[in-house]
Amino acid sequence: MTKNDVLTLALVLVCAAGLGRCRPRVGPAGVLPRAPAEPPAVSLAGPLSSYETIVVDFKEIEPVPDLDLGRSLSEYLETELRREFKGTVSRRAVVRDAAGTVDDKDRWASAGAGLKRAVFLVGTAGLRGQPQKALLESGVPVDGPFSLENRGLAERKRFTLAVDCSLIDASSGQTILKKSIKETRTYSDIQQTAEFALFDLLPAVKARLFPSLFGRPPAEK
Repeated sequence: MTKNDVLTLALVLVCAAGLGRCRPRVGPAGVLPRAPAEPPAVSLAGPLSSYETIVVDFKEIEPVPDLDLGRSLSEYLETELRREFKGTVSRRAVVRDAAGTVDDKDRWASAGAGLKRAVFLVGTAGLRGQPQKALLESGVPVDGPFSLENRGLAERKRFTLAVDCSLIDASSGQTILKKSIKETRTYSDIQQTAEFALFDLLPAVKARLFPSLFGRPPAEK
């Protein structure tokens, strides 16, 4: 065996030893062990199931004409929580400054004075409607779909509802859970109202928020 052969054999043995150390451990049936499950998050279905849930009127990011967005959203969440939550559900209007105080622990601890087993569901909400123009699906010119000449435009209205929610321990003011949600709907009626769009979007907000609140996986789309 030449000197080069010895060096090559030594290199192969070193690589094999390294691969052996990097090889993942397997069980007796040759199955990789599962990673340890994450501890369950605090939810209204777990340790907080005996707590009172107080829905606070959401703060509006900007006013929506002819619509009390924060109150409408809070009333909807209060109604839906009563249907699914076994504990006590109530609603409260808490005065907050213009800058918002969702993360102000002292303010929420003060608001929850005397409440030993309660959580606040609070947050901000914004609803914006924006007109849009889109090419008509029908009446495509004979010279191809990418020719814009003589092709009609359809006006539509797109509404976007953005909601930031927080679940806060009323006794300490500590934030337990945070959730940000954004949902959109587009309507062919350019005169569609914000109120109609809001109540069309609310079920989608619930579908994304409640799995987080109750510690269950979201429904598959």
